[in-house]
Order: sequence, then C-alpha cells, then structure tokens
Amino acid sequence: FMNYIDIDLGEYIITPRHYQDMSLPRYISWKEVTTLMNTAEKYKDVEPRDYAILLLLKTYGLRAGEIATLNIEDIDFSNKKIIVKNRKNEKDLMLPLTEDVSQAIRYYLKSRRLNIDVQRTLFLTKTEPPHPFKCGKNVSDIIERWFKRAGLNPAHKGAHTLRHSLAKHLLD
Repeated sequence: FMNYIDIDLGEYIITPRHYQDMSLPRYISWKEVTTLMNTAEKYKDVEPRDYAILLLLKTYGLRAGEIATLNIEDIDFSNKKIIVKNRKNEKDLMLPLTEDVSQAIRYYLKSRRLNIDVQRTLFLTKTEPPHPFKCGKNVSDIIERWFKRAGLNPAHKGAHTLRHSLAKHLLD
C-alpha cells in the first residue's frame, strides 16, 4: 500500500532563513521605565547629559545612533522642534520639542565644559578632552549603566529596549 524510497531526502529540504535579531522586540513595562526615569531624575543635576538622553529615549523612542549624531542646531528652542537627521531611512524627522526635554537639554548645555562654538555635536563623552560619540553604542552603554543603577535587569539593556518600550506603551 505504501511505497518506500531508498534515498534520504533530508538533504534536499530547504530550511527557512533565520536572520540575526529576528525575535520579537524586547521591552520593559512602563512601570519599569518610570522606575528608571525616577532614578535618573534624582541625579539629573549631577548627570544632566544622561538625563537628557534618557528623556529623549523615553519621550520620542529615538534610536541610539540618532541621539549620538544630534547637533545643537537640530534643537530649535524658539520654534519648539527637534530635527532628527541621519535616520535609518535617510529622511529627516521633525518632532515637537516638549518642555521637559527642552529644559533637560538646556540644563545639559549650560553644564558642558566645552565652548559650544567649538563643538556642534550635542552629546559629548565625559572623558578628557570631551569629544562626540562615535556611534549609538555610546548611548546604549549609558542606558545599560542606568538600568543597573535603577536595579532593573532586563534581558537586553540597550537604548533599543526603551525604544520598544515606548512603542509597546503607545500600543497599549
């Protein structure tokens, strides 16, 4: 009734592709985001750069690379806008500048040790002499430290976790 074949067909079966990072996006609950931000807020006078970066991630869900490449000119305080350049899709994005983000960035700029005219990149390293971030990994490293400070231990601790957390919060 059933016919069998003498060869193994297993080698002819094509398996589906599995791309790197193909799993579902990683996020933390909005309660955990609030815990993270409450921790950062306690240190905002001491760590104004980090607080401004965390607030940008929480408010807008920007990519780490987009934050790393922000210039001072991209923040339009008078018209209350942020222009995000160097995006993955190569199209500029204009966002409303919220009051809390505006205040955090202003406070950070006042605290910078470097003459603003010398360095147009918004966020600089703390190492001497301060220099622009090389890539988004600098931003993710900062976020990882703040997760630890807040006592949070998600599976993924980078900036993208906050990006996905905002997306999940907006969907909810």
